[in-house]
Amino acid sequence: AGGNDTVVTCDVDSTEFRVFSSSLELRCTVQRADGVIGCVDYMGTTNQYVVASSDLALSFYDEFTGVLAKSFRTLDSQMCMTWIPEYQTLYTADTSGVIHAWDVEDMEEKYHMGAGSRHASRHDRESAEFSHSDIVLSLLQLAGLEMLASASMDCTIGLWDLQTGKHKRTLEGHTKGVRCLSYSPEYRLLVSGGFDFDVIVWNPYVEHLILRLSGHSNSICGVEIFANTPQLITADVEGNFKVWDVRNFSCVQTFTAEDRWKGGISAFVPIAPHKQILGVGRAMHSEAADVHRNSVDGTTCCTI
Repeated sequence: AGGNDTVVTCDVDSTEFRVFSSSLELRCTVQRADGVIGCVDYMGTTNQYVVASSDLALSFYDEFTGVLAKSFRTLDSQMCMTWIPEYQTLYTADTSGVIHAWDVEDMEEKYHMGAGSRHASRHDRESAEFSHSDIVLSLLQLAGLEMLASASMDCTIGLWDLQTGKHKRTLEGHTKGVRCLSYSPEYRLLVSGGFDFDVIVWNPYVEHLILRLSGHSNSICGVEIFANTPQLITADVEGNFKVWDVRNFSCVQTFTAEDRWKGGISAFVPIAPHKQILGVGRAMHSEAADVHRNSVDGTTCCTI
């Protein structure tokens, strides 16, 4: 978050989030009055953190003071979100699989993608070109393509037109829920990881997968293509990391978590300017890491 110079952490079933520097020095703790936090994102153009919580609120906090700037209610709990500054739009996905596009200035919904089962009319459900039938766990902008990708527990990835909100295509290949996504504008590759232990490489222009990367023996919890490099890093919940070369899809190196990762990990995030990888777990630990040397460091915090 914050241009990759801050890290935001939030524990499971917590009403607070913490902001750290990229060297993991605590900057501030923000405590919510109501509702368990479900997800957090950073809005760089407004210098705010946006929080979705169990009380059905989207709340906006000042980056520098941690003070609540504004808040509004939604019909469902939002499971994940992404802020896309080019469109000045916040995209969220609710528990029924519907993706919402929000005008955060007016605090109103612009449009939605798909039609969920809880609040949509029968006509909306039948007329929707495509709808996820289960929770969406990840939203990702495909830079340069004017598309949004959504990863769902229904085993599919939806691709949506950011200009119109219309469904463009569905990517099918996972046998269990899809958990995480990463995209490389340079190589025009979309990568997904899921609960079926597989990492799948896609061309977002076609519906058929390019390649299935095998080798993990547990659910995938993170995939990241590092900007300006051909390196893809994947991780599973047991703490096993793999580095792949996307030019030939070969596995360059495998790293296994050590004692400090006891209990496994749930996700990781790159801090590119510092060549670090911060992992998510039950304790916090950080070491310098140079991804160009295929090394990995870990910190066990919930991060964006």
